[in-house]
Amino acid sequence: MLVIIDCGENIRLRHLFGRKINKPFLKFLKLVADLFYLVHMRMLHEKKILMLIIALCFIGLRSNGQVNQEDKIKGVWLTEKKDGKVEIFQTGRTWSGKLIWGNTVLDENGKPRHDVFNPDPKLRARLIQGLVIITGLEYEYGKWQGGKIYDSTTGKTYSIIVTVNGNNLELRGYIGIPLLGKTTVWTRIN
Repeated sequence: MLVIIDCGENIRLRHLFGRKINKPFLKFLKLVADLFYLVHMRMLHEKKILMLIIALCFIGLRSNGQVNQEDKIKGVWLTEKKDGKVEIFQTGRTWSGKLIWGNTVLDENGKPRHDVFNPDPKLRARLIQGLVIITGLEYEYGKWQGGKIYDSTTGKTYSIIVTVNGNNLELRGYIGIPLLGKTTVWTRIN
């Protein structure tokens, strides 16, 4: 939720509930607030109003393009070893990923595998297929970060930073700092 506070000539934008807003969109909102202030104070002539409207449309289109950048992660990705497919989707303001197919979803008898390596005994009855393995990714400065990835074959969870380069998804998994991590590259299939 965004709150616009009128402080005389200074219009302040205040953000509530911890959601991040990209800078171009903030500039757009500030210009809209300034325009309303100037119109209210009857300080603009028609030509200036028209020029401001054109500028607002241009900035609005630019900020909309950045929002679409965030959606580049959405889709189905084939893991680097080609042994799994992960669907990445938006959940509220963050991004998550679930295993929709993989070599490890069935055991040698063809029965669904369970999350037996999970360190939490209460979660060991979960099926591997459909398991949400990526959680909490937030888009910021061209990357998705702040998330976690769960390895169901070991029961370990790692922090991740994700970037999209064309049809490749680069995941940097790490414990502690990214410098000590490992990068894996997934390929978009949908």
